Amino acid sequence: MALSPDDYLVIFEPNQAQKALDLLLWQDTGRPLLGALVVALAKGAQLAEDTSFAAIAGSLLDSAEGATLDRIGEIVGETRGALSHESFGMFIGLRITANTAFPSEDTVFTLLASAVDPSTVASYLIDDGIVFVVTSDPFLPGSIASHSGKLIRDLRPAGMFVAVTEQEVDGAEIGTVATPGTLIGSIATPGPNPIGRLIYDGWCRPRPRRGNGG
Repeated sequence: MALSPDDYLVIFEPNQAQKALDLLLWQDTGRPLLGALVVALAKGAQLAEDTSFAAIAGSLLDSAEGATLDRIGEIVGETRGALSHESFGMFIGLRITANTAFPSEDTVFTLLASAVDPSTVASYLIDDGIVFVVTSDPFLPGSIASHSGKLIRDLRPAGMFVAVTEQEVDGAEIGTVATPGTLIGSIATPGPNPIGRLIYDGWCRPRPRRGNGG
């Protein structure tokens, strides 16, 4: 009897620790030591799962197309959206790297530069994180910008502010002072040609705590 693809469909589990905690008996929930043990064991399972699926997807990626490429995207957590076949395959490859790489500034820079190529990327350190500025000519297609933002959102180091902006070549650079009398980005007089846009907003910065009298 012929097998249906669903008979051997393997689903990627991105959070083995949470799944294991959800499977605890009700009388065992809320026990911190047991929960810590379950999470520790699940880390090993997660590493094995991430590595196995990266190998499976990577071996099929070069020749995959159509529904097969969509299935690989589902496995690694990347959706096609409005991407072309070539761009979708590229983002699947970048997602495989993001799923298995250590989240560092260098990794974020490398993946972002690959995602927005041929645009260039520069980085600027700030007090609580880093801002990446993509310079394009012209602006990136919306689908590329959107998938790039989601990729960085899922990869950025935990607890670190990581934002991505985009500006055009030979345009007014973000952060420069306008010529007197020129309203760059003015809400009062919006223009047809934006000087820049936000690809990923990093995270919501916590508001400073107020004292009793604040």
